[in-house]
Amino acid sequence: MIVKNKVQLPFSSEFVGSTSASLNFEVTGLNLTNNIVITAPAGFIINTNNTNANQSPINLAPSSGNVPTTIIYVKFKPVAGIVYNANISLTSIGATSRSINVIGLGLVDTAPVYNPATIDISQPTTLKMMPAHLD
Repeated sequence: MIVKNKVQLPFSSEFVGSTSASLNFEVTGLNLTNNIVITAPAGFIINTNNTNANQSPINLAPSSGNVPTTIIYVKFKPVAGIVYNANISLTSIGATSRSINVIGLGLVDTAPVYNPATIDISQPTTLKMMPAHLD
């Protein structure tokens, strides 16, 4: 039996190419004959050491049929400006599969582009400065 302590991990909006802070869940295995395999969907990083390295799929091997409680860290790293709504799968042959829903919004940073050839410096102009997104 695969046991998990969360149903969903909701992430806040994140700019494409940047990585969120981590959220986590715990997984335990009881009376298993095969590894628990944990697989992340596109746009999400999973690992057991809370780094930016993606270890998907993670394999947790049972000892005498059991997998001790293990913390799985999850980060959102969008690759497109879309809504992400998918599942981290937890499977083991011979056991009922489980999943953790992960959601987040990928944002596209649209910085303005100026062409100096089209600016008429003979005409007075007021420029309005807006804060830029900085990573």
